Amino acid sequence: MIIITSGAGWFIYNDINKGNSSENDVDDNLIAASVDNIPQDIKDIVIENNIIKINLAVPNLSKQIIFYNNDLPEDAKILLREKITKLRNNLKENNDLFSDWLSIGVNYKIAGDYESARDAWEYVSAIRPSSSVSFSNLGDLYHYYLKDFPKAEKNFLQAIENDKQKTDVYIPLHELYKYSYKQNTTLVTDVLFEGLKEEPRNINLLITLAAYFKEIEDIVNAKKYYTQARDEAQKLKNTQLTELLNKEIKEVSKP
Repeated sequence: MIIITSGAGWFIYNDINKGNSSENDVDDNLIAASVDNIPQDIKDIVIENNIIKINLAVPNLSKQIIFYNNDLPEDAKILLREKITKLRNNLKENNDLFSDWLSIGVNYKIAGDYESARDAWEYVSAIRPSSSVSFSNLGDLYHYYLKDFPKAEKNFLQAIENDKQKTDVYIPLHELYKYSYKQNTTLVTDVLFEGLKEEPRNINLLITLAAYFKEIEDIVNAKKYYTQARDEAQKLKNTQLTELLNKEIKEVSKP
């Protein structure tokens, strides 16, 4: 995939001319896969000579800044407005600023403007499809704020696919399966085990797994993973965490 920029927006080109394929032999599955992460309202797709050209419109950087979060004090709103305005100005000059798209999405989210946060992160996910952070942000946004659980799962899975060793994504996906989507399936633990394959000594994953087994009264596995977490805490000489985990082991070991 080659991405180039122009004043009108981003153009993503996928060369789908494979081997001896004829000029008109276009793979519909490949087309669908290439545009899967681009929101319907910001894409314009043209196919010319077996080249997919996607014109990605930049999210609106001039619309009114609205604060839907009524709990924000006035001084916080003033600061947020300043931050958003500065980020918008930066992005108007250069719409290829990855960190600024991430940041403006965070600020929109704090303001309670979840749709603008979504648009910012969907856009940056489209122009940086190999990143993990924007997809992880979208997973959280779709889960807890927009309540679109299939899209939450899709984005968490993409974040993991892009960086399997970014183990902090496995726990939010576990929480999606635990609280909201595809509940009462093995996915709720499968995703934690997948994370542990990448980082077997990750204390957060071990504790999350142990706590889940404790909650469903699987005492054997709860004790097993609390013990593994405790052992890792000892190796790190984290005495406070070691003591807390010893208490958990003692509690789950009660007859």
